[in-house]
Amino acid sequence: MDNIRYYHENYPWLRGPMEWALYHAYNRVVGLHLKNGRIAVNAVKTLTNLYLERQMENIDRINENDDLHLLLCYSGKDHLIETEISEEYAAAFNGLTHMVCTDSSKEDTVAREIEKSFLSSSHHRISVFFSNDSHFAQKKRAQLIARGVVAISKSSVKANL
Repeated sequence: MDNIRYYHENYPWLRGPMEWALYHAYNRVVGLHLKNGRIAVNAVKTLTNLYLERQMENIDRINENDDLHLLLCYSGKDHLIETEISEEYAAAFNGLTHMVCTDSSKEDTVAREIEKSFLSSSHHRISVFFSNDSHFAQKKRAQLIARGVVAISKSSVKANL
């Protein structure tokens, strides 16, 4: 993928064919419905920055700050990111408490656990594994994620009083 970035940036005459090819690859093979090839190229450029190895410096900075709260959510049936990679990413964070949400009926219980953990300061870092969700879990689990973010905000305000 780094090669795509390199050729797209350094060989302007290749941009059109590359954008066309990536547009069709994303829309037909990957199943993401992008509006045009430029968006597909930008998606590839973003992916090259998100490799786990490239994120380790940022993870180390987070790990150095014990007061920093973290809510990490990932899915078990993601067609774009293998579960093992997400688990490896989660394992890189120190002091992460792991939770599992198997279906919608468990969402409220997990959300309450997240809120309780952040607000009681018992856990600052939580990962939630949505075992039956796809790559777009943030759409299905928006309420849970929002409740987690609100709990992080409230705990930060509480800590600063």
